[in-house]
Amino acid sequence: MTTCKSAISLGIPGQFDAPEFLQAVERVLKACRDAGKLCMMFSSNTDEAKKYIEQGFDAVANSIDSALFMEVYKDMVDDMRNA
Repeated sequence: MTTCKSAISLGIPGQFDAPEFLQAVERVLKACRDAGKLCMMFSSNTDEAKKYIEQGFDAVANSIDSALFMEVYKDMVDDMRNA
């Protein structure tokens, strides 16, 4: 399984919609397909995950544990403040 998502490596950290990044993602996905390998992508939200699945990735890891915990706790604090 191959993963690709390194805007940092391209010198454009956090710019996941930059043309250079999108082209690199396409190249990696094509290389995996051509080699008969699975290709996995990481995403930061469900909309992005859906996009990668539609693009043809075999698997998509959505977010990371720490980001999920932070989001849940932020929502809990917001709920308590708004109660």
